[in-house]
Amino acid sequence: MLSSTTVITSNAAPSLDYRFHVATGGAATLRVRLLPTFPLVSGQGLRLAVAVDDGAPLPLAVTTGFDTKRSDSALSAWQQRVLANATEATRKLPQPLTPGWHTLRLVAVAAGVVVDKIILDFGGLQPCYDGPAETRLP
Repeated sequence: MLSSTTVITSNAAPSLDYRFHVATGGAATLRVRLLPTFPLVSGQGLRLAVAVDDGAPLPLAVTTGFDTKRSDSALSAWQQRVLANATEATRKLPQPLTPGWHTLRLVAVAAGVVVDKIILDFGGLQPCYDGPAETRLP
């Protein structure tokens, strides 16, 4: 378990690797759905990094929307996240993915980030409450 004041350096950061298969390939946007938690270190946001195959880690962060005060008529961004039980960090991948097997590495940058779902969007993703269903190979 990481304490809330832990400073994570890139060479010692905890990480998780996920193998995935791409059928047709192409440009993709990575969508990482997070549970709506407050940053453990004020002002730093919910931060993580991702790397595809042996690529350099790319930063992902949710840095705004942590104000819990409601405006006159609308719910605050924080209230909307809590009601949806999710917030999302997105990143367009710098290189198109080729068909075949790949590895996605999630790298811890800040403590307290809870990943709920990982989505690779090759275009045409339809909005829905919980994202697309899991894809499984036969």
